[in-house]
Amino acid sequence: MDLRVTLVLLLSSCAVAASENVGTHESMLLQAHEVNTDSAVVAMLALNESDDSAWDWMCSGVMVSQNVLLTSQHCIDPKNSPVDCSTSTFLPPIDPRRIAVTSHPSIHSSDAEWTRGIAVMVPPGGNEVCGRDLALVVLDSELDVVPLSPRFDAVEAGETYSAVSFGPREGIERGTRARKDDLEIRCVGAECNSSDIDLREWIGEGFACKGDSGSPALDASSSVAGILSRGYSGECNDPMYAGVSHLGPWIEEIVHQTADLRGIELPWWANRHEHEPLQSSSLFRVQTTRSSWTALLVLASFLWRRIHGEKTKAVNS
Repeated sequence: MDLRVTLVLLLSSCAVAASENVGTHESMLLQAHEVNTDSAVVAMLALNESDDSAWDWMCSGVMVSQNVLLTSQHCIDPKNSPVDCSTSTFLPPIDPRRIAVTSHPSIHSSDAEWTRGIAVMVPPGGNEVCGRDLALVVLDSELDVVPLSPRFDAVEAGETYSAVSFGPREGIERGTRARKDDLEIRCVGAECNSSDIDLREWIGEGFACKGDSGSPALDASSSVAGILSRGYSGECNDPMYAGVSHLGPWIEEIVHQTADLRGIELPWWANRHEHEPLQSSSLFRVQTTRSSWTALLVLASFLWRRIHGEKTKAVNS
């Protein structure tokens, strides 16, 4: 499969320029059904820096514990430009307090309850986009959802999966959770025969529209087999997913650390795997890089202040 078209990251803002090079194609693959279930798949808004009653863009994500969200790294670093796997890198993420998350099926509902981010962690290592378009957002309160497990083994071409996200669908308003089942993994890594795909990524079917970034591909056991990274310009097809199996131990370690700090139970999946303590991770509260342990001390300090009476500012959606 030789795919030679411009790749774009799939951010969604509340004021979209007509000339913006993003997916808008209406096809059979855009048909899906609304779901009130799948509450672990959440909507994530990046609030405006100067006016938090407005939002700049929307992504999707999936809860891997009751207070840790797995999403795309570009959703917290809005590098909305064509991707070249040989040169594209991430910038420092936004302030996590700009992130607002809801598990409600619609961001437009007056019943939607919003939770803010308090910390952002990105995978250890480099800052290249391809193969590392994943991030964890620690929330300031727990969501009443059943978390989903990241998949710890590699996917294979021909496997089927379900896509759940908040992007636009035929007959469904953007910002509404929708699901499409019986999609197929078309190729994985080198099988895709394209310099646009990292060895840790794969191409599937279905959604690749603005607002879908960060959404999970759920395998037959409802494990998270990938996180939507990007798609081809001009259409909402050919979604490219960042695989999660190579970062499973990192995800699990962060979930363990945040659960210990918060004094909450681990999700059902997090006791099954042995892992070594991480030597380094990156957490951004402002525009500074810290070791994982220093970062978690910052998080612990925040939680202590919150427990002792500091109130979280409500989101005006």
